[in-house]
Amino acid sequence: MTLDELRRLNPRDIGTWPALPKLGALLLLLIALLVAGFFLDWSNQWDELKGARGKEDNLRSQFLDKKRQAIIWRLIASSWPTSSSPSAPC
Repeated sequence: MTLDELRRLNPRDIGTWPALPKLGALLLLLIALLVAGFFLDWSNQWDELKGARGKEDNLRSQFLDKKRQAIIWRLIASSWPTSSSPSAPC
């Protein structure tokens, strides 16, 4: 298809276009929709996702700190001597 034939294509009657220009027009439309979707909707969601990942990392580190403390306390508590019967004064 030559450039002159492309100029003669009627944009109001896309159904009569050959297959290659139709595919090119569909590809351009798809790219335009993806770009518009990114700027209008997805960019805000990406920002929210980054914030949630940061919060997840913070919560994970808090959880691991508390888990370490619980393990340490359990080890300390298990090493304390315990008596089976309280000693009563005589």
